[in-house]
Amino acid sequence: MRHDRLTLALAAMLMAAPAWAQSAESGGIGGTGISPETGGIGGTGLTGQHQPVIAYGPIQAFGSVFVNGREYVVNSHTLVRVDGQPATVASLRVGDIARVLGFITSDKHGYARSINVVHSVIGPVEQVSAGGRQAIILGQRLEAVGKPIFAGLKTGEMVAVSAQLRANGTWAASNAASAPGAAAQLAGPVSVHNGEMMVAGTPVTLASGVTPPNAGNQVLVIGTMAHDRLIALRVVPGLTLSGPSGTRVEVSDYFTGQNGQLLAPDGLEVNNFPDGDKLSGLEPVEVDGSLTAPNVVGIDASEDMLSHIPSISVPEQLENTGTELAPDELAPELPSEPPENPDLDDK
Repeated sequence: MRHDRLTLALAAMLMAAPAWAQSAESGGIGGTGISPETGGIGGTGLTGQHQPVIAYGPIQAFGSVFVNGREYVVNSHTLVRVDGQPATVASLRVGDIARVLGFITSDKHGYARSINVVHSVIGPVEQVSAGGRQAIILGQRLEAVGKPIFAGLKTGEMVAVSAQLRANGTWAASNAASAPGAAAQLAGPVSVHNGEMMVAGTPVTLASGVTPPNAGNQVLVIGTMAHDRLIALRVVPGLTLSGPSGTRVEVSDYFTGQNGQLLAPDGLEVNNFPDGDKLSGLEPVEVDGSLTAPNVVGIDASEDMLSHIPSISVPEQLENTGTELAPDELAPELPSEPPENPDLDDK
């Protein structure tokens, strides 16, 4: 079965704190940093022509970094950020929802120029149930994918959750970690109910001076939790697919199909997906396509994309051992000169 991956792109998470918080000037969450001009990958040592790629989905394993079945080499030149803050590869965890910006070096391999992780839900635990497989945080219903990641969490404990929104409004949570002292944050679509602003269904009150976003926009709200609502100290744009037309992208997300078009709750759109009407938005789907417009991915109708339903599982031998390695231990320095390729530096 062919696994040509054409592309889908998640926009770069913001370099400034907190979380995706950089700017509307760069067009959404920081832009992809892909330029149509050619240039090198400064300091990586990669040689020859390599196709740029943007990948989005849960980190599946380490040894390098695996996302959507592709193994990305990392080294000291790989830029890592978690919620907008500089970080290291050692700080990443299996299940973190990552945006990888890099180059394809072979059928299943690549080089990661940058890795950005953002936690879609950060807040105090309100409830844990189902043996640690379900939790409520910021009024959001989170369901663990795989292990009972909420087991042992206490009511009131501040927790950062890597999760993706499903079509029914619940979150598929793949990682949860204690985050004492962190600001509350929530990603999702804006709606208005009885005159009140909501983000992913949670009531939001804007602090003085915060500009209200338009209904239907995808945003990330950063602030504090008070009673049953989020007090927004900052609201920044949500996900944006941005880059030259035809940019290669690989994504795992929760898509609903209708009339050959796929839509994800985070605003991503895919066209020409075979048998897409069968998708409910409740199970993850791995999609490979090419960027045809901002936030829109096109699929070559000749490709058998149903081979990617459901998303791949990680072979047992690739699962994380728990050993934390520094970037230079995960991958050696790559030799020689940078290639002539689009510059993928985050702006």
